Amino acid sequence: MNQIVPPTELKLQLASKPENIELLEPFIKKVVEQYKLDDEQTSDISLVLTEAVNNSIHHGNECCPEKLVIVSTMQQEDILTFVIQDEGTGFDPAKLPDPTAPENIAKPNGRGVFLMRQLSHGVNIRQLSNNDCGCQVVVQFKIK
Repeated sequence: MNQIVPPTELKLQLASKPENIELLEPFIKKVVEQYKLDDEQTSDISLVLTEAVNNSIHHGNECCPEKLVIVSTMQQEDILTFVIQDEGTGFDPAKLPDPTAPENIAKPNGRGVFLMRQLSHGVNIRQLSNNDCGCQVVVQFKIK
C-alpha cells in the first residue's frame, strides 16, 4: 500500500549579519522547486521573506551575529506558511505608523510590514512568551 508523504519542512538558520540576507535566495529557490510555485507567487514570497528577515536582523536582533534568525516553511492543504523567528525583544505591530498616511508617504522606510500584509494572505506577529526568547512572524500564502 502506498502512503502519501507530505513534503519535508524546509528550514534556514542565519546569524544576524546584514550580508546574510543573500542566503535567502537559495532557500527561496528550494521552496519554489518543492512547492512548484509560479513566478507571481515566487516574487511575492521573495519580497515578503526579504522584508521579514531584514527586519529580524536589523530591528529584532540589532545585527548581533551571535543571535539567530530562523526561517521555516510548511504546507497544509493549499496554504504555505513561513515562520520567521528572531531573538529580539519584539514590538507591537499596532503601534506601527500607517505608511499611507500623508505625513509618512515621503519617508524612506516603514513600509515592510505593510508590504508583507499586502502581498500575503495573512501575517501574524507575536512576541514569544519570554521577552528574551524573541519575536515570531508567521506569514501565509495560498498556493495554486
